[in-house]
Amino acid sequence: MPKTNNKEIKRYNPLYKEDKEEEINDDIPNIFQDIIDCIIDVIKAGLKYNKEEGSKFIEDFKIQLFNIRKRKTNNEKNKYICYYASRIFPKEDGEEKYNKKISLYKEWYQSNQPEIFIALEKLYKLYFKYSKYNIEIINDDETVNSKFEKIMSNINNELINLNE
Repeated sequence: MPKTNNKEIKRYNPLYKEDKEEEINDDIPNIFQDIIDCIIDVIKAGLKYNKEEGSKFIEDFKIQLFNIRKRKTNNEKNKYICYYASRIFPKEDGEEKYNKKISLYKEWYQSNQPEIFIALEKLYKLYFKYSKYNIEIINDDETVNSKFEKIMSNINNELINLNE
């Protein structure tokens, strides 16, 4: 694959920005709702083209939807989406991965199942955009204490097993 320079990226990629890191805060209330709407569109498009309810295609997007909806606050949902997006499209090679993913989806779906392609492209454009937000997920004290207690319990059980 030939290398592109920044001028080409800017011209062909509408999501390209010079300053790639942005901060996420409570002032961005619709990130999660936009992503949820896109995931729902992908699932509906899949069902339209006879993807089975239990198929890997549908299940993958159901899991994404579940993982967003299980977050309690809007800000937690937003942060989770940005975290998930940064896992799909990391800073180092996110743009390359984005372009490859869209290219593959185009090849697979555009001619025979165009609504699936359109829905996927819209979803992953948003994920790519949100992958640029600089976020850090920090557990609350209750979660930290719960995880710590579990670790300590495992250590105690291993010590008991050693003494037997």
